[in-house]
Amino acid sequence: GAVRAGGAAPEPIPWRAVRDDGEIRHIDTRARVRWDPDTGHQLGFVAYSRDVTDSVERAAALRHSEARFRAVAES
Repeated sequence: GAVRAGGAAPEPIPWRAVRDDGEIRHIDTRARVRWDPDTGHQLGFVAYSRDVTDSVERAAALRHSEARFRAVAES
């Protein structure tokens, strides 16, 4: 939603990008609406994106490892 100056940090919007070579990259984008303090009208927005593929892959590997550990521990 819209965030005025001094508001809470925007939540990331996760999405995936497919490169020309077919590789999938995980991206988080955050955006914030800019407001005119005098009129209250929306001026535009500021957004930035970051590639979070490495952390997504590490988290998936950890979940896989934990599942294997549980399977061995429970057998």
